[in-house]
Amino acid sequence: MPPISPNATAKYGINSSTIEISAYHIKNYKSKFAKYCYLCSLLVLSTKWHKNMKKIIAILSLIVLFGFADIVSAKPGAIDSIFRVHQLRGSFLMLDYSANKFTVYNDARCKRRISPASTFKLPNTLIALELGIIKDTNYLFKWDGNPRRMDIWNKDMNLAEAMRVSCVPCYQEIATQIGSERMQQWLDKFNYGNKCMGDSSHIDKFWLNDSLKISQYEQIYFLKKIYFSNISAKKKNIDILKSIIIKERNDKYTISGKTGTSIQKKLTGWYIGYVEKAGKVYFFALSIEANIPKEGLLTQERIDLTYDILRHLKVID
Repeated sequence: MPPISPNATAKYGINSSTIEISAYHIKNYKSKFAKYCYLCSLLVLSTKWHKNMKKIIAILSLIVLFGFADIVSAKPGAIDSIFRVHQLRGSFLMLDYSANKFTVYNDARCKRRISPASTFKLPNTLIALELGIIKDTNYLFKWDGNPRRMDIWNKDMNLAEAMRVSCVPCYQEIATQIGSERMQQWLDKFNYGNKCMGDSSHIDKFWLNDSLKISQYEQIYFLKKIYFSNISAKKKNIDILKSIIIKERNDKYTISGKTGTSIQKKLTGWYIGYVEKAGKVYFFALSIEANIPKEGLLTQERIDLTYDILRHLKVID
């Protein structure tokens, strides 16, 4: 095992409050045990371990997820050709949980943090449920009668419908009720992305204006915690969240997911979720980008792209 370099802690993000680690970073270590030992060494060197046991446990959990998972880079002609057929560019990441294996296309981009946009509705919902702001799926968002950016949002709707149509004003209302102080506490508790809200006055848009950022690896880590109820939240609330993100269910598999669209200098679009099939679960995170300044565009296209990739990987039919 090579010596630990002075720059190693910065490289692997151990000193930061979040970590992005995959076997890709430590592929030169031949055994998984060696990888684990090396990362633990970084951890001990870069943390006040005797004062930060909770953080260490969280970090070790990330090491187990990312450090022990095998990385399978997609062949250039495989997933790349599917992107080209759909005339889209971006990156794709999937974790086959049972096989403990990642499939990755455009790994560098998968590691890059970007705005979560409406995929933040997942933690936003869970926080509101935990705080009692929302009781269940029957919670009703009342429309104030003022025209909203999308006609589909111009009506009263319950929690499930607000998630389905990705009602931004509904979730801005939730975030405002949560408030900046409590929201920051929950971002820290969930270890969500860079956990940055920016100015406290941005409580109703920090997940849209590039203050909060998250990578595809971190999206999958968060989905994994939700799926296995391994997060600081009541199981009944996690189950409510899981029930309202189901997109498709048939006798072979169930797909759950959430889209997200952000427009800053360019359009970036998410589709994240998981597939349950024959007792196995596959977590996925797709991210695209386009020079098209029109929000909502490419939503169905990115879903179709994801499904075609999942078919190629024989996850769905």
